[in-house]
Amino acid sequence: MAQVKPKSPAAKSPAKPEDLWHEARLIPTTSIGGQADQEQRATSALLAVLRGVPEFGRALLAEAGAPAGRIRTYIEVQVPDDIGKVPRPDGAVIVEWGKKRWIALLEVKTGGVPLVADQVNAYLDIAHVRGYDAVLTISNQSHFSSQRRSSTSSIKPARPSSLNRPTHL
Repeated sequence: MAQVKPKSPAAKSPAKPEDLWHEARLIPTTSIGGQADQEQRATSALLAVLRGVPEFGRALLAEAGAPAGRIRTYIEVQVPDDIGKVPRPDGAVIVEWGKKRWIALLEVKTGGVPLVADQVNAYLDIAHVRGYDAVLTISNQSHFSSQRRSSTSSIKPARPSSLNRPTHL
C-alpha cells in the first residue's frame, strides 16, 4: 500500500514587503533606553508626521525625487539581502499613486552619532536589488557622502543613478 504523505502547510510569502513591516507611530511604545531606542522613537515620530501631514511629507520627500501620492511609513523594516543576511534599516517610506509605487529605505542617526558609509552602502545595494527607488539618510551631520562601491558581480544590472548615493535630509 502506498503511503500518503501529509501535506505540510505551505509558508505563504507576503505579497508586498510591507506586509511584515510595522507602521510608524506618532507616539511609539518603545522604551527610552539607549541610543537605539532614541533613534527608533525619533524615526517613528518623524515618519508618522510625514504620513499624517501630507504637505510636509511631500515637501520633504520631493528632495529625494518622490512623486506626490499617498504616503505610508514603516519602522525597523527587515529586508533580506542577496546573501541571506537580514539588515534592518530604521525605516521605509512608500508613496503610492494609481498603481505605481515609489519606495525608499531610511537610515537615521540621532545626537552626535555619525552615519556609517558601509551600512548606507549595504542599504543602497539592497534597494538596487529589490528595485526600490531611494535610500534616505537623516542625521545631525552637516554633510554625508557615500559613493556606492563598485560591484564585482556581473549578474547585477547597473544601478540607476538615483541609487548611486543616498539623499541626505
